[in-house]
Order: sequence, then structure tokens, then C-alpha cells
Amino acid sequence: MPIMAISFLILSAVIALIRSHYHLLWADEFGTATTGSIPGIARLIHVELTKPYSPDPIGYTGLMHGVIHVFGASAFAMRLPSMCGYLLMQGCLFYFVRRICSERAATFALALPALAGIVSYSIQARPYGLLLGLSALTILSWQTATRRDTRRTFALVILSLSLAMAVNTQYYGVLLFVPLCAAESIRVIERRRADVPVLVSIFAGMGGLIVAMPFAKALSQFSAGHQPTEFNYHFITHSYLWLMFGYDAVSVHIQRLIGLGVALLLISLIAGFVGLRSRVALRLPHAEAAFVLILSGFPILVYLLARFVTHLAESRYTQPAMIGITAILAVLMSSLLERKTTGRIVLVSLFAAIAISGFFRIRTEKEQGQSTMASLALDPVTQRSLDATPGQPIYVANGAVSSIVGYYSPSPDLRSRIMLVYSEDPGYFSGVAADVFRQQANACAAGIRNVVPYESVSKPGTEHLLLLYHNDWIDQELSGSHAQITHLGQIFGGDLVSVRFP
Repeated sequence: MPIMAISFLILSAVIALIRSHYHLLWADEFGTATTGSIPGIARLIHVELTKPYSPDPIGYTGLMHGVIHVFGASAFAMRLPSMCGYLLMQGCLFYFVRRICSERAATFALALPALAGIVSYSIQARPYGLLLGLSALTILSWQTATRRDTRRTFALVILSLSLAMAVNTQYYGVLLFVPLCAAESIRVIERRRADVPVLVSIFAGMGGLIVAMPFAKALSQFSAGHQPTEFNYHFITHSYLWLMFGYDAVSVHIQRLIGLGVALLLISLIAGFVGLRSRVALRLPHAEAAFVLILSGFPILVYLLARFVTHLAESRYTQPAMIGITAILAVLMSSLLERKTTGRIVLVSLFAAIAISGFFRIRTEKEQGQSTMASLALDPVTQRSLDATPGQPIYVANGAVSSIVGYYSPSPDLRSRIMLVYSEDPGYFSGVAADVFRQQANACAAGIRNVVPYESVSKPGTEHLLLLYHNDWIDQELSGSHAQITHLGQIFGGDLVSVRFP
């Protein structure tokens, strides 16, 4: 790997490490920490098969379980697999593209994802950064195996393992089999015979589905409440917009314009890709071209699967598409990059753009983190109220708030007293709220500390401390029970109250 490519890798790693340092954990990452904190791997497997808390496959939750029990639930430890996965994707892209055209185009392919919207998940304790790495490792190991006639055992083993791990890292990783099987079918047609070792490796990778399916089935107890009411083709345009820019909140009119623009862009890219392949002596077999093109259409595959099977999809599930898009763009840029002066200007400009965008992202993360930490400081009135009730739990109905206060509060006493409270009434909620409360109930049943049912708190004649935000179900419950409420102060923008239940 040339010095320029290594420099891009180092820059990406440094930016990711600094951003991770300032970026506070958020709700989904706290969910990862909760699952990983379940005591014992056997209990984790039992919980995820019977009363699951995490929507992620057992491969990822098991990995997080190991990380947390070895290194603790620190942000750095939980995010390290994602950061490594993202860097792995960049490295695999380099070697994949270099075999097709040139070293400079490969360096361009390595660097470009650092400017894309998917870079946000390179520093989050979620499975998507790792999925990117495994997806890129799949396409690289397949390319290695299909370009060799001998000494390819290692590549075949890696192909099987990366496929099995991808499916058990994020359920939509199963869609990697679509471009892979399509590409291998083209090879069979062109060769007029099957490449048995490669097919065996692919079928061995499908064995990962055997592991994933029971856990996916257990998730069927949750509703599709997380899915927007109207799930249509705009999901595809949203996904491409998010993949490239990290932003997709636009009006319906703008969606249509973007949809048209994305369609024209994809057609232009494909036409340019095919046209370049016919004009330039690229080392690009038809099968590899098909793999890259179909992979770049990953949002379409996700949409179809969600539309007719799962009824649930988010733009972040489509991230492997950036591997295909990046490879296409790098190949299209190869002739330009091979010009000595122009190529250097493009790569140096790309390095500067990544450094500048990284600087602004770091500054934003730092400012947001400082603002959140400042809001966690207790005023003297609240501090005196807490001192007057030593050791008494503080119940919070908002899961995100309980996680942030319980993890980041500068007061060790306050952190130890925060408890998440949920309702056991199954008919009280529907949609997303019902799923969230069912997850919290499952966490309580799994033995996760600091999660308790409201019904055990609101017993007649008892008195407890609650943190209220006046925008959730618990206010209705308190009003209906005619509880006596005494205001004690404020914590993180909420009202700390003492509640006596009649």
C-alpha cells in the first residue's frame, strides 16, 4: 500500500478516535450497552431467544457482551469494532479496486468513504461499521478466490466466515448473497462449468442463516411500529441521500426532485462504467462488474425485502451500497487520476477535504458534548433535596434521559440512584411505544439492574422520587392516581419531585 493510501487510513483513524472521544453515547448505543451487560453468554442467548431486548443478531450482541465484560462499558471499547470495521472496509476497497485499474484509483476508493454520510456510524456502538467491513471483506475475498486457480484456500475460508458473520452482525446483511450469487452465476455461464470450491464456500457462508433465524424469529413479538405509516419508493431516494450526505429530512416535493436526480445519476454512472469498460483495458471481469453494480443498488434490495417480507427498514441498513458506489466512482476516475499532475491534485484536495470536514465534525461533537455535560450540573436547591434523601432511587420514565443521566452525570451519587421505570400494562400503548416498553420489560426479566415496572413503584402508601418531563405516559398515571406531588428541583431539564401514592 503506497504512502498516500496509508496517510488516508491514518487520517480516517485519527478523526474517528477524536470524534469518538467527544461524541456522547446516544439511545441506541445505550441499548447496545444494556444488552451486553446481561450476565453470562448462556443467559444472553436464552434472553435473545425468548424475550429479546436487542434488535441486532446474536453475533453482534455476543461480541458486545464480550467487549463489555472484558473492557467495561466504555464508549471507546464499545465503538472499537465499528471503527475497525470501517477501516477494514477502506483497506479492502483499496485492494479490490487496485486489481481492476490502478493504484491511484484504489487510493481514491479508500479515501472517498471518509467524506460520505456513512462515516457517522464509524464511531458508534452499532453493527453498521462492522457490517461495512465484513461486506468489503466478502467482495475482496470472493475476487481473490475467483482470480486464482491455486493457493486460494485462505480466501475461500474468509469468504465463508465474512458472509456468516455479516448475517449475524446485521440481519439485512443477508442481501449480500444477491450480488454474490448473481456474479457467481455469470461466472458459471462464462466458464460453462461451476467453480465448486467457490460455491461450497458461499453455501457454507449461508450456514450463518441457521444461527440467525431463531433469533430473528424471536423478534417477531415486536410490532412494525418503528416503520413510517407510508412506506414507499421514497425510501430509496432517502437512502442514497443519507448514504452520500448523511441527511435525508426533505419535503415530498424535494424528494421527487432528488429521486429523479438520483435515478439520472445512477443511470449516468452505470452508463459511464459500462462505456469505460468497453473503451479502456480494465482488468474487470463481467462477474465483478455485476457484483459492484448490484451492490450499489442495495437500497433497492432493502426496499423490496422490507416491502414484501419484513415491513421494516431504515436508511442505515443500506450502507453496503457505498462500497459499490465508491468502486464505480473510482473506476470512472481512473483515467483522470492516472495523469500525473491532475491525479496528485485530486488526491491532495481529497485529503484536505477529509481533514477539514473532520475538523468541523469534531468541533460540532465537542460543542454538543460540552452543552450536554453543562446541563447535567445540579443547582444548589436540587443538590440539597438529594442530600436530604440519601440513597433513595430516582425513577425516570424516559429511557434516553435515564441512560444519559445515569452514565454521564458528574455526581456519582446521582448516577447510582437513576432507575428506568416502565408500565406492565400491555393495552396502554401501541406501535413504537409498545415495542419500547416490551423491550424494557424484557430487560427487567433478563436481570438488567436499574429497570423496574411502574406497578411496583406506585403501591399505595409509598413515597418515591421521580424525574418528570411532562410529555410522557407517567404524568397521566400520576394524575389518575391522585398522587401528592412535591417539587424538589430540576435535573437535566426535568422536574425532580417527591410523589406520595394514596
